[in-house]
Amino acid sequence: MIVPPVTLIQLLPISLAGWGVREAVLVIALASFGVPAETALAVSLLLGLCLIVAGLPGGLIWLANWDITQLDPDGFLPHRRKTS
Repeated sequence: MIVPPVTLIQLLPISLAGWGVREAVLVIALASFGVPAETALAVSLLLGLCLIVAGLPGGLIWLANWDITQLDPDGFLPHRRKTS
């Protein structure tokens, strides 16, 4: 109920990847439910870290320039060929 609007607000191009904006908005939003600012900040930081962890596999695939659609007939990636 709170996270979707916060996610939408963090997309504003005023910070790097929404860091800072998400924290401020969640602290303000969760304060209306009686959540202490320290707890709301911790929740926001954990949310940001979860987003990083979720995106890490895709980022590594992109950085390694893997093309997972072009496998060898043996099922290996072209640059990860098994040597005998």
